[in-house]
Amino acid sequence: MEAVPYLQEAPSAASVIQKIRDELTNAIHAMILKQAYDTDVQLSFGTVHINSRGSVSQISFNGTNVTDMDAFIVQQALNIGKNNYFDIRHIIKENSEKFHYYPIQIGKKIFLTVLKNSPYFEEKYGAAIYSDKAMVQYASKFLIFYRNKKAKPDVYYTGLFDASSTANTLLDKAGKLLGGKTSIYYCFMNSRPEMFLHLGQTKSDFAAYHPEKNAKMYNFYWGSIIAGFFKLNKKTDNNGKIKVRDTERICLKLIIKMQFGNIDKFCEMYDIDKFLMTAYLSGTKADVRYNNGNKLTPSRLEELLNLPFNVNAEELKNKNLLIEVNYDDIPSQ
Repeated sequence: MEAVPYLQEAPSAASVIQKIRDELTNAIHAMILKQAYDTDVQLSFGTVHINSRGSVSQISFNGTNVTDMDAFIVQQALNIGKNNYFDIRHIIKENSEKFHYYPIQIGKKIFLTVLKNSPYFEEKYGAAIYSDKAMVQYASKFLIFYRNKKAKPDVYYTGLFDASSTANTLLDKAGKLLGGKTSIYYCFMNSRPEMFLHLGQTKSDFAAYHPEKNAKMYNFYWGSIIAGFFKLNKKTDNNGKIKVRDTERICLKLIIKMQFGNIDKFCEMYDIDKFLMTAYLSGTKADVRYNNGNKLTPSRLEELLNLPFNVNAEELKNKNLLIEVNYDDIPSQ
């Protein structure tokens, strides 16, 4: 049987969370329209108090102000306590390398979510996450982990991710750690060739995807981190022609951020007019100049950024950026 290419929401979990969200939202809106503040409203899960206008929260429950509506909705929908709810969006943002990403279908749209066997969850649960008794469900922005059928689940607010921004974040972290010219391996989704999932240096970095069992689901490539920026952010017109200037300005911004932190620091280091540099990277045709008035040519800019190739249509062809490899070609350690 062919593997399903995308993760799917658990209909029951997604439905019960959305039901509580709709019930609560409708009750709040109804009271606002009626100007019926400081009122109790009986809902399916209990009595909610609509707080007075200007209060620190819109509602209170059991005498306590509700300051995190998402947490409250999930706790009521899945009948869990505060100790079983974790908002880890900031952890994912700051430690993206501790997570493996995978496409999930929400309605007709495809996003990325994080896998249960990401290093973050492995560190927390150990071998228990692979137990036959354990079960994971996805409900849009939430990952729901059951240790067994009888236990209350742990619910993680992970959010949903855009594939492009996630790819750039992973490349940025890898470039800062290893250097932009370092070559690494890239994993793409076969059914959506543009969808980058993960990068690494050894087979173990891709173990979460089980490519040895699902070889046809993934494509692997090898190349520098800088080349990856150009591959993943390359712009083309409706005829497939590479838009060199648009691609260049997007990628140079990302590479400057990776190498120097921001445009200001880069310009200060090389005594470049930061206003002209910012304008150039924003798409204007203005020449970039040093603060003394001398022109900074595009080729010199490429040298300052230590690019491994010149930015032109020929170099930006896929075959000149990343090289396709087999999973077996990736070193084991």
